Amino acid sequence: MENIVFVELLRRGYNVRVGCYRDSEVDFLAMRYDRVEYIQVCQTLMSDDTMEREIRPLMRPKDNYPKTVLTLDRFGLGDKNRILIRNILDWLMDE
Repeated sequence: MENIVFVELLRRGYNVRVGCYRDSEVDFLAMRYDRVEYIQVCQTLMSDDTMEREIRPLMRPKDNYPKTVLTLDRFGLGDKNRILIRNILDWLMDE
């Protein structure tokens, strides 16, 4: 899934990097023009442990850039602590 997201971000014109912040890692830091987005990719967020592991790195940067978790889940989508949780298939169909 990460490879699909990486290729799609490139197709959409983003410069893509892996985001590291101290001891945690954000899957992708996507930059285009003056826009920056943080993106995490995971199969499911249904367990509390996975939710914590995927959300924690996105909460560390204290900027106001968009932060998104892409998942195959169809439940539990929406906004959690200013982090958007989206279905990856819906995201792929957006642009």
